[in-house]
Amino acid sequence: MASIDLNLMTVLDALLQEQHVSRAAARVGRSQPAVSSALGRLREIFGDPLLVRTQQGMIPTARAKEIRPLVEAALEQLRAALNDQQFDPLTSTRHFVIAQADVSAAHFLPRILPELRRQAPHVTISVVEAWSNEAVEALQRGQVDFAIGVFAPQQEEFGSKPLVQMKEVCIGDAANAAINNGPLSFEAFLRIPKIILERRDSGTVINSVLSTAGHGSNVVLRLPQFLGAARAVLGTDLVVVIPDAMVEDLPDRDLYSVASLGFQMPEVQVSLIWNRRYNVDAAHSWFRELTCRCAVAI
Repeated sequence: MASIDLNLMTVLDALLQEQHVSRAAARVGRSQPAVSSALGRLREIFGDPLLVRTQQGMIPTARAKEIRPLVEAALEQLRAALNDQQFDPLTSTRHFVIAQADVSAAHFLPRILPELRRQAPHVTISVVEAWSNEAVEALQRGQVDFAIGVFAPQQEEFGSKPLVQMKEVCIGDAANAAINNGPLSFEAFLRIPKIILERRDSGTVINSVLSTAGHGSNVVLRLPQFLGAARAVLGTDLVVVIPDAMVEDLPDRDLYSVASLGFQMPEVQVSLIWNRRYNVDAAHSWFRELTCRCAVAI
C-alpha cells in the first residue's frame, strides 16, 4: 500500500466509468498520455490488463468488473471522510442532477420542490431529459446523481427505491368518440390511429405489448416526449397511452377524454435509482429521502 499512489485509484475509477482514455482524462483533469501511463502502472499493480481494446471500444476484463465496486466504495468513503458530513439542508448549496423523462419531471417536481424550498432554500437541481436506458448510462458515467423512471432490475452497483405504481390509460381529444364508451378492447385499440412514444432504444410498456402481439400498424406519429404527444392528440382522432397518474398533470385537463384499457397490461413501477457509491454521502441520502417521502405523499 505504501508504494501505491492514491491518484492512480481515481484514474482507475474514471477509466472503469468511461471505458475510454480520452474521456477518463477529461474527467480527472489530466492529459491523455498521463492517463495512458497511469493505466500501464495499474496493469502492473493488479497483474491484469483491466481494459482491452476491441472493435467496439475498450471493455473491462473480468478482474476489472470484480474490483470496480470495491474501488468506487473505497473512494466514496474517502470522500465522505474528507467532506463535512454534518450536512445542514438549511445552509447547503449542493447541486443535484436528475435524469428523467418530461412527464416524470412534470409529475414529481411540483411535489418535491415546495418541500425542498422550505427545507433547503439554497440547494439547486438540474434535470436531464432521459428515458430508462439513457438514464442508467448517465448514472454509470457519473453524469447524474439520480434517475427517476421505469427500470429493469438493476445491477448491484445501483440502489433503488419504489416511488409509485401506475396503470396505463388511453387519452384523446374530448370529442373523440372512439374512446368515450368505456374500456377499450385490444381489437378496438388496434383500430384507432395512434401516437407511439419512443426514444432511441427506450420504449414504453404499450410498445412492448404491441410488439409481442406482432402489431405495429395504425401508428401515425412517433414522438420522444409524453407531453408533446398529449398535446398532439387535441383536435385529432389520434390517441396515446400514458400512465394514469400523469393525466391530472396535463394542462387543460378538460380538453381530454380518458379510457381505461380493457386488456391485460402490467402495472408501471416508477422508481428512484442511484449509484451505490453515494450511499455514504449525507446530502445525497437526505435528498433521496426527501424525494421518496414527497413522491409517496401524492
